[in-house]
Amino acid sequence: MLGIQPATPTALPNPDTEADLLSALSALLADLAGDAPAAQLVAHFSTLHEPQIQHAPAACPLAQRGLSRLRGLNAVRSYFDLLATHFERAGVAEVRRMWADPTRRAATAQVETKWRWRASGRKFEEELDMELVFDEQMKIVSFVVATTGGTCMMNAVDVEVAPLRSAPAVDVQTK
Repeated sequence: MLGIQPATPTALPNPDTEADLLSALSALLADLAGDAPAAQLVAHFSTLHEPQIQHAPAACPLAQRGLSRLRGLNAVRSYFDLLATHFERAGVAEVRRMWADPTRRAATAQVETKWRWRASGRKFEEELDMELVFDEQMKIVSFVVATTGGTCMMNAVDVEVAPLRSAPAVDVQTK
């Protein structure tokens, strides 16, 4: 298997602290907010284990069962290249909450982020939960983003949204 292990880190005694996990999560969020190049973002991911990545609406049934996850560093690089080609990250608007689970080597953030289409300049917002699971070297083995509000970046369409107009009044006469 060419030395690549599945995405689940080994169940060794876990010396990682909540602070270590939150620091690793914060480092990725800072690079995302700073519109870092794909190579810099990929450097956050494991080379010991095959990383997996998913970005989908929270209500998506395939995402809920983990059936839409992409695997491998090439998938991670492609994801960030896709973002860089079509979008500018207009920054992490707000990190609402972050927490860690050292027993799982996991850290989660609730984030509201702003995106801008490169072609048109139109903007949209996405509210999301981002859960990261780390390996023994504090590199990401699982990157799962669930859109909880706004527009899921992976479903976004670059079109002008017409404002809602009320229908003209109709004079209805009864006979």
